[in-house]
Amino acid sequence: MKHFVFIVLTMCIWLMPELPVYTQEPGDAVLMGVYPYGRNGRKKPVEWIILDKEADGTFLLLNSYGIEAKEYNTEAVPVTWKNCTIRKWLNGGFYENIFNEREKREIRISSIHNSTGEDTKDRIFLLSIPEAEKYISPGNKGNVKLRKYVSTVARLTPYAFRRGGDRYRYRHSGARFVSWWWLRSPGNSAEKAAFMGRDGEVYSDGFFVQLDYGAVRAAFRTGLENYVNISRNRQRGLWVYMEKDNINKIIEPSAVTLEISSAPAKQTSEK
Repeated sequence: MKHFVFIVLTMCIWLMPELPVYTQEPGDAVLMGVYPYGRNGRKKPVEWIILDKEADGTFLLLNSYGIEAKEYNTEAVPVTWKNCTIRKWLNGGFYENIFNEREKREIRISSIHNSTGEDTKDRIFLLSIPEAEKYISPGNKGNVKLRKYVSTVARLTPYAFRRGGDRYRYRHSGARFVSWWWLRSPGNSAEKAAFMGRDGEVYSDGFFVQLDYGAVRAAFRTGLENYVNISRNRQRGLWVYMEKDNINKIIEPSAVTLEISSAPAKQTSEK
């Protein structure tokens, strides 16, 4: 009898399905930082989408939605990424207010190549035209999972909408407001900056930098050490930070609600 039980247990273990091993990959979501979300300014965890895993093990993250509405530069003057006011804000007040001290330590300083003006070193930045075309544009041939979940348009939070973000309704958006969003690359003159339109295309001609209703989708690089997957969706991870001592504790995924981009991204042909 003992031998029979041993054989049955051995067979059960052998037939058990292998538990999935989760690793962060492009298209997954990450919760990091808090920022005003509701129309009344109520703060919520900020959702980011992983665009790329780089050779040094760091990840390139982008806001999943339009977190803010803001001008590229406060004055209508010739400007480059190095001296524009949105860069100062992203690496100043935005960085200081959205992240806690641990998160700030995890954010890498990125060497930013600029097509005009000097190169810079930034913690927080906007995507360039080549980066937007590589990761976001509908015609890109990159990661299939990333193409499924990344949104080409900036879906505005209620807070960004109230702040004056340029918006309109389109039938594929679930009645949410969407906007064009700034890129850091210059436009066709020194007083303009490039942007990604509401049709999901990159516009290199640009808009005048002083327009104060362009959506902001910030980007940065980080290591994501001690982040665990709490998603019930086997197709897409949702990564949150957990202290090492609690890394094996069970988290209830339903405690976290992604209100904007938990569903696959839907594109539009309208401008």
